[in-house]
Amino acid sequence: MPDPRLGRLFRLERRGYLWGLRGIRALLTWCGRPERRYATVLVGGTNGKGSTAAALDRILREAGFRTGLYTSPHLVDFRERVRVDGRCMPAERLGALLRRFVPRGEHHGHSFFEVATAMALRHFADARVEIAVLEVGLGGRLDSTNAVSPEVSVLTGASLEHTEYLGDTLEEIAWEKAAIARRARPVVTGGRARARDLLEAAAAARGARVVRARRAARLSVRSMGLEGMELELPSGARLSTPLIGRHQVSNLECAAAAALQLRARGFAVDPLHVARGLAATRWPARFEWLARRRVLLDVAHNPEAAAAFARTWREVMPRRGVGVLGMLADKDARAVARALRPCARRLVVTAPDTVRAMPAERLSRAVGRVPHSVVPGVAAAVRAALQERRPGEPVFVTGSLYTVGEAMRALGHHVADRL
Repeated sequence: MPDPRLGRLFRLERRGYLWGLRGIRALLTWCGRPERRYATVLVGGTNGKGSTAAALDRILREAGFRTGLYTSPHLVDFRERVRVDGRCMPAERLGALLRRFVPRGEHHGHSFFEVATAMALRHFADARVEIAVLEVGLGGRLDSTNAVSPEVSVLTGASLEHTEYLGDTLEEIAWEKAAIARRARPVVTGGRARARDLLEAAAAARGARVVRARRAARLSVRSMGLEGMELELPSGARLSTPLIGRHQVSNLECAAAAALQLRARGFAVDPLHVARGLAATRWPARFEWLARRRVLLDVAHNPEAAAAFARTWREVMPRRGVGVLGMLADKDARAVARALRPCARRLVVTAPDTVRAMPAERLSRAVGRVPHSVVPGVAAAVRAALQERRPGEPVFVTGSLYTVGEAMRALGHHVADRL
């Protein structure tokens, strides 16, 4: 039975985003400044943060480090957000942290993300990790993860998102995200040219040493299919990865470049660890193909991610399919639907079970003339898509991590306890 304190933690989401570092710093001081007991890496950007963080964590484990990995949100279980050596936080440990931190959060006005981040950082200290890889939540400058002092920062790219918080222009958003860079320390950059240039300029203005991932760790795609990709390293050596899509190549380059920057800062990581780590990286619901069910899961949630999904689909899928689409209310649903149109013979439109969801009727209007039906509830939408598909036709689920998580539960497909 779920710990009732977990429900209390999620009720803190009603407070919304509490901007600034005062709250997280107060929590960290209260619990003994755990983030000072290990090294950290911050991974920010618009898309690809989770994949990059997971790949860097895996590289560091290959090098023999005891690692912490903090990502958000989760797909099925809150414990996925906080991992030590790839393993989810144990349920009993989560219970102990909830007993300690939730009342503090309730009584002192902290946000959900402040409390969740402090719990993760405390868990890493108690587990005696040597280095923790932290995915930035929203933006960078005022995100709770930015309370740490990273050895290396990573910026996977930037696009227009959360404009009500981060600014109306790409320049403003890049400035907010680049604030995770630190003076005289390396920041690794990836992504598309214009956004990358803006991120690099903003990071350099803060005194960081900019390292472009593509120059530091160039990877080439030799082949790609539903089982994964074969990549070639600059040395000519090849490796296979279960990750799929050319956008993932940029994420893996960011992870590899960050690992090499850690090596330059005295951490015992070598190119062999990098190659082994990239090959061993698993990250669920990122163009993940469930072959037995002929269902594809992908958490694309904005136009840039949907476009990357569509490009990958065209490379590895021989035909269109039936898509299940559920999104959050603050996303550009019209642009996402437009990007997905070449992949979908028809869509089943729904809404995930969260207060942040876009109502299915509103999403239906955004989808417009793309053939679709509206089915309340993700589980019912998945069943409808499976019934509507033609023989041999694939089904895909996308639009939000919340939507994909609910679909995974409906399909009985769980995230591994250890990655």
